[in-house]
Amino acid sequence: MPRLYDIAHARAGDKGDTSSVAVFAYDPKDYPAIKAGLTPERVKAAFPDLIRGEVVRHDLDHLHAVNLVMRSALEGGVN
Repeated sequence: MPRLYDIAHARAGDKGDTSSVAVFAYDPKDYPAIKAGLTPERVKAAFPDLIRGEVVRHDLDHLHAVNLVMRSALEGGVN
């Protein structure tokens, strides 16, 4: 299985205590692997001390991307 950073790039943003990360496949053929690997459960399990709230994934099939919204993930906010 390829490493995520070999098949995709990402953009991140935040608002208050919510973090949002969008992951885009370089090649559309890798998009199914990204969807299979980046589940909300797996993301939350990877950062148990950081993400205290829910993780919601929005599939952006037309962009070959997923957007992960992580609530209560910035220790009260970035400021």
